[in-house]
Amino acid sequence: MWLRLTRLDEGPIGVELRRRWEFHWDPDTGRFSQGTVLRLGRQHDCDVQLHPEEDLEVSGYHAELHVRDGKMALLDRSSRNGTWLDGVRIRSTWLVDGVEIELGHGGPRLQVELGDDGNPELA
Repeated sequence: MWLRLTRLDEGPIGVELRRRWEFHWDPDTGRFSQGTVLRLGRQHDCDVQLHPEEDLEVSGYHAELHVRDGKMALLDRSSRNGTWLDGVRIRSTWLVDGVEIELGHGGPRLQVELGDDGNPELA
């Protein structure tokens, strides 16, 4: 299984930002190369790190991604501004290909691409 997150919004003006993250799940080890959980937030040790001084809608440790029973789960970590999936505030949900995550209402938007066919084709 693989996961690609692509930032859709412009982000802070004049700030160099990472716009795409890719992760691969190894079912034999039950983990991503980064570990069993992917963390999203502004802290320096997050797997998907948003800008610590500009993306203020995002908590330090905002949300997590887990694989359970071969499916990808998104969990909000009691963030101040919430985690939104296609415009609906969530605490936890299963992800499917093509949905949009918003970290904090009005915050960064991430497009989700999921697949289980080996490696994603790089655009």
